[in-house]
Amino acid sequence: MLVPRNNSKRQGGVALITVILLVALMTAIVSRLSLLSGIWMRQVENSSAMVQAGQATRAAQLWISDILENDKNNFDGQTDVWAQPVIPVPIAWGEMFGWIEDMQSRFNVNNLVDKNGKVVFAEVIRFEYLLETLGLDSAISGAVV
Repeated sequence: MLVPRNNSKRQGGVALITVILLVALMTAIVSRLSLLSGIWMRQVENSSAMVQAGQATRAAQLWISDILENDKNNFDGQTDVWAQPVIPVPIAWGEMFGWIEDMQSRFNVNNLVDKNGKVVFAEVIRFEYLLETLGLDSAISGAVV
């Protein structure tokens, strides 16, 4: 004689495992979407910061060009307005500060020799005069050349 089995317990176990697997799958999907959303938000914040930094840079360039255009005296020196350090200016994420340097007032030691490697004596004499003015030994010029 055959006794019928109770399949309802077995079906309930399969349904429970299916529900647990679906919950795990949904949790993984939500976690992945949350991670991607966080990464996307950080990328948007970085893009915004880059735009703001670019605007601050352009503003500084306009400010510097205005300072240089208003320099009407006949000489350039450390007493000029452009030679003074800029007072730090607060901006949204920090402060902006800087200074302007006159790169033309520097002596280019590459001018001591020409393109062919020959010594340019006029430049050597000028360099020796600069060394003497600074209180240094002019014999240094030979080693530099």
